[in-house]
Amino acid sequence: MEGRWTAQGNAEEKIALHYGLMMLSFPIFNDIIYLIGKSLYLDEKFKLENIRRKIFEKWGERQTILYSINNIIFSLKEWGLIISEGKGLYTSGREIYISDSSIKCFLILCYLKASNRSYLDFAEIDKLYSLFPFEFDLNLNEITSSKMLNINRIGTYIVVGV
Repeated sequence: MEGRWTAQGNAEEKIALHYGLMMLSFPIFNDIIYLIGKSLYLDEKFKLENIRRKIFEKWGERQTILYSINNIIFSLKEWGLIISEGKGLYTSGREIYISDSSIKCFLILCYLKASNRSYLDFAEIDKLYSLFPFEFDLNLNEITSSKMLNINRIGTYIVVGV
């Protein structure tokens, strides 16, 4: 990626990197964080039973799926990204501000690949449910200087692509 990612990053950058890699490695992770992000956006809280039901509808109701859901929720709680309010009710935890351009671009790249999308409208970037715990401003210059993403035009829209 740009050669700088080693053990020297701060704790929040490491969470962002792990989060992006989980998106790429585990499709169920991407589905769960999308549902959580959407619920938090609409209602500022979510019920674990609703997430489980929607994941079971898509993936099937199997013990391995339940195990995955529980482990993903545990990881999100450990990272402080969600907070348990008791009885399977969760709210958003800390919001992580990302200032490093390469990490911002990495998260967008992970989102695109995990969602099987080749591009997204530039105006969409700050509204991606899957990236709910991260706050960042990504400008066109940062994308242009990145080796991970491209900028193109489709009609009047500016799009970011792989």
